Amino acid sequence: MPSPTAASYADFHRRSLVDRDAFWAEQAQLIDWEHPFDSVCDASRPPFTRWFVGGRTNLCHNAVDRHLATRAAQNALICVSTETGAERVYSFAELHAEVIRMPAPPQSLRAFTLYPVPTSPPTTSAAVVSP
Repeated sequence: MPSPTAASYADFHRRSLVDRDAFWAEQAQLIDWEHPFDSVCDASRPPFTRWFVGGRTNLCHNAVDRHLATRAAQNALICVSTETGAERVYSFAELHAEVIRMPAPPQSLRAFTLYPVPTSPPTTSAAVVSP
Protein backbone atom coordinates (compact mmCIF):
# COMPACT_ATOMS: atom_id res chain seq x y z
CA MET A 1 0.00 0.00 0.00
CA PRO A 2 1.52 3.37 -0.94
CA SER A 3 2.07 5.82 1.86
CA PRO A 4 -0.42 8.67 1.91
CA THR A 5 0.56 12.05 0.62
CA ALA A 6 -0.56 15.41 1.96
CA ALA A 7 -2.82 15.76 -1.09
CA SER A 8 -4.46 12.37 -0.60
CA TYR A 9 -4.97 13.10 3.10
CA ALA A 10 -6.49 16.50 2.27
CA ASP A 11 -8.87 14.85 -0.23
CA PHE A 12 -9.78 12.14 2.30
CA HIS A 13 -10.53 14.81 4.92
CA ARG A 14 -12.48 16.96 2.45
CA ARG A 15 -14.69 13.99 1.52
CA SER A 16 -15.45 13.38 5.21
CA LEU A 17 -16.75 16.94 5.51
CA VAL A 18 -18.51 17.39 2.16
CA ASP A 19 -20.51 14.14 2.20
CA ARG A 20 -20.22 13.02 5.82
CA ASP A 21 -22.75 10.20 5.83
CA ALA A 22 -21.62 8.61 2.56
CA PHE A 23 -17.98 8.89 3.62
CA TRP A 24 -18.55 7.23 7.02
CA ALA A 25 -20.85 4.58 5.53
CA GLU A 26 -17.98 3.69 3.19
CA GLN A 27 -15.49 3.57 6.08
CA ALA A 28 -17.89 1.44 8.15
CA GLN A 29 -17.78 -1.24 5.45
CA LEU A 30 -14.13 -1.83 6.38
CA ILE A 31 -15.13 -3.51 9.65
CA ASP A 32 -17.43 -6.41 10.51
CA TRP A 33 -20.84 -5.68 12.02
CA GLU A 34 -22.85 -8.06 14.21
CA HIS A 35 -25.92 -6.03 13.28
CA PRO A 36 -25.83 -3.40 10.51
CA PHE A 37 -26.63 0.20 11.38
CA ASP A 38 -29.84 1.90 10.26
CA SER A 39 -28.36 5.37 9.83
CA VAL A 40 -24.84 6.72 9.84
CA CYS A 41 -25.37 9.83 11.93
CA ASP A 42 -28.20 11.24 14.02
CA ALA A 43 -27.43 14.86 14.84
CA SER A 44 -31.01 15.76 15.75
CA ARG A 45 -30.16 16.54 19.41
CA PRO A 46 -27.00 18.69 19.43
CA PRO A 47 -24.53 18.37 20.99
CA PHE A 48 -25.48 14.69 21.44
CA THR A 49 -24.59 13.12 18.10
CA ARG A 50 -25.21 9.40 17.68
CA TRP A 51 -23.12 7.47 15.16
CA PHE A 52 -24.03 4.23 13.37
CA VAL A 53 -27.47 4.18 14.97
CA GLY A 54 -28.90 0.71 15.47
CA GLY A 55 -25.63 -0.98 14.60
CA ARG A 56 -23.64 -3.33 16.75
CA THR A 57 -20.03 -4.30 16.33
CA ASN A 58 -17.38 -6.04 18.43
CA LEU A 59 -14.16 -4.11 19.01
CA CYS A 60 -12.08 -7.17 19.90
CA HIS A 61 -13.29 -9.12 16.87
CA ASN A 62 -12.45 -6.26 14.52
CA ALA A 63 -9.10 -5.49 16.13
CA VAL A 64 -7.82 -9.04 16.58
CA ASP A 65 -9.98 -12.05 15.73
CA ARG A 66 -10.80 -11.33 12.09
CA HIS A 67 -7.11 -11.03 11.22
CA LEU A 68 -6.08 -14.47 12.50
CA ALA A 69 -6.81 -16.41 9.31
CA THR A 70 -4.59 -14.33 7.03
CA ARG A 71 -2.27 -12.30 9.27
CA ALA A 72 -1.64 -14.37 12.42
CA ALA A 73 2.14 -13.91 12.34
CA GLN A 74 2.05 -10.21 11.43
CA ASN A 75 2.69 -7.58 14.09
CA ALA A 76 -0.60 -6.42 15.56
CA LEU A 77 0.54 -4.30 18.47
CA ILE A 78 3.76 -2.59 19.46
CA CYS A 79 3.37 -1.50 23.04
CA VAL A 80 5.87 1.02 24.38
CA SER A 81 5.34 2.11 27.96
CA THR A 82 6.27 5.70 28.65
CA GLU A 83 6.10 4.86 32.36
CA THR A 84 8.44 1.86 32.47
CA GLY A 85 10.31 2.11 29.16
CA ALA A 86 9.34 -1.49 28.40
CA GLU A 87 8.55 -2.47 24.82
CA ARG A 88 6.65 -5.54 23.65
CA VAL A 89 5.61 -6.56 20.16
CA TYR A 90 2.61 -8.86 19.74
CA SER A 91 1.60 -10.71 16.58
CA PHE A 92 -2.12 -11.15 15.96
CA ALA A 93 -1.80 -14.77 17.19
CA GLU A 94 0.03 -13.72 20.38
CA LEU A 95 -2.41 -10.91 21.08
CA HIS A 96 -5.33 -13.27 20.55
CA ALA A 97 -3.79 -15.80 22.97
CA GLU A 98 -3.39 -13.05 25.60
CA VAL A 99 -6.94 -11.82 25.13
CA ILE A 100 -8.53 -15.27 25.50
CA ARG A 101 -6.29 -16.06 28.48
CA MET A 102 -7.80 -13.21 30.49
CA PRO A 103 -10.92 -14.13 32.48
CA ALA A 104 -14.09 -12.17 31.93
CA PRO A 105 -14.83 -9.63 34.67
CA PRO A 106 -17.73 -10.34 37.02
CA GLN A 107 -21.10 -9.28 35.62
CA SER A 108 -21.29 -6.44 38.17
CA LEU A 109 -18.14 -4.88 36.71
CA ARG A 110 -19.07 -5.17 33.04
CA ALA A 111 -20.01 -2.10 31.04
CA PHE A 112 -23.64 -1.70 30.08
CA THR A 113 -24.26 -1.96 26.35
CA LEU A 114 -26.38 1.20 26.57
CA TYR A 115 -23.35 3.35 27.21
CA PRO A 116 -20.30 3.79 25.02
CA VAL A 117 -17.08 2.58 26.57
CA PRO A 118 -14.18 4.91 25.79
CA THR A 119 -11.06 3.27 24.47
CA SER A 120 -7.82 4.98 25.28
CA PRO A 121 -4.26 3.81 24.72
CA PRO A 122 -2.94 1.77 27.63
CA THR A 123 0.49 2.52 29.05
CA THR A 124 1.71 -1.04 29.64
CA SER A 125 1.40 -4.25 27.63
CA ALA A 126 -0.42 -5.91 30.56
CA ALA A 127 -3.09 -3.22 30.39
CA VAL A 128 -3.72 -4.04 26.74
CA VAL A 129 -5.15 -7.45 27.57
CA SER A 130 -6.56 -6.79 31.04
CA PRO A 131 -10.35 -6.72 31.43
